[in-house]
Amino acid sequence: MNILELKNILILDLLRIGDTVVTFPAIRTVRENLPDAHITLVAPTDLKSIVEEQELADYIAYFDCGGNGKNLFLIWRFAKSLPIQGYDLAIVLDTRLTSNLIAFWSGAKKRIGYNYRHRGFLLTDKVKAPLYWNRPMWKYPAAEVSHEVDSWLKLIEMAGFRAKDRRPHIRESHKNQKWCESFLKERNVAKTDTLVCIHPGSNTSYQWKSDRFAQVGDFIIEKLKVKVCVSGGPDDADLIKEIESNMRVKPVISNCRMNLGQYTELLRRADLLVSVDTCATHIASAVNTPVIALFGPGDPGIWRPYGEKHIVIQKKDAFCVGCKKPVCRQDKHYCMDAVTVEEVCKAVENKL
Repeated sequence: MNILELKNILILDLLRIGDTVVTFPAIRTVRENLPDAHITLVAPTDLKSIVEEQELADYIAYFDCGGNGKNLFLIWRFAKSLPIQGYDLAIVLDTRLTSNLIAFWSGAKKRIGYNYRHRGFLLTDKVKAPLYWNRPMWKYPAAEVSHEVDSWLKLIEMAGFRAKDRRPHIRESHKNQKWCESFLKERNVAKTDTLVCIHPGSNTSYQWKSDRFAQVGDFIIEKLKVKVCVSGGPDDADLIKEIESNMRVKPVISNCRMNLGQYTELLRRADLLVSVDTCATHIASAVNTPVIALFGPGDPGIWRPYGEKHIVIQKKDAFCVGCKKPVCRQDKHYCMDAVTVEEVCKAVENKL
């Protein structure tokens, strides 16, 4: 494929939050290789606040995956509403059949993507999906694993593009930075204060016990004399309150009403993030904030925060570690319970 002949490109990226952040290097690679081409990006509606200021494309079309993702007529109508019909190339940076349908109905002449679970039958260029995707860690050798950032860059490179910068990066938002400054000022956090964010929310099998997070928070505040913000989205409100109630010292608490763009700037302002394996780790690494990531069911070879400055804690000898199930099916939460308060506190102290 001679990419220099491409004038109009469609990129489809209907992934979840963290999954989308790790595709940013691939999207930017297309932009850098073809600065004069017209790029249309299809992204999820609920990610608008983090995507809109990234200058990833000339035109961004937002698709409601929850409301429209299974309605064939709405998918077809969305594809026909795109600004160009008959793109030279469509690149599918997710594994949804929905995205393959949009690429097909947009009239794109060439369509490249991973053929995951046989969903790539509408693609002209089907790339074999990694065999380890969504399989338990014990079913594949660790040596075969690539970070998800590199998996999407590999797809782009197979289309003929060449990547210069492989690190995910999220541009600063002055609007959201002002919001963050006001948010922290109201909570008596000065610009010179060291701030640690704790992010406890994820799928239930990926979570760590709230009382353990509370102990870590108390250690950071009492022993290290550092400000703590327990952060998360609307679905994490009850979990955050539970952590707060178990702490001896009141932390700075997220209001759980911030949008993704605002949360991104909060993580940029933080000196450290302590989090379970979830989207927050990828956002933090993309704004150059160090992360201590607690892994259990997930594979850090694929999903660790990208870069060398982060610490991953996972007990490889724990029973059923790396199952990748969103809900634990064991009688006890062996993999996450094996992570101790002491080792997390030690990692925080070393980082700070």
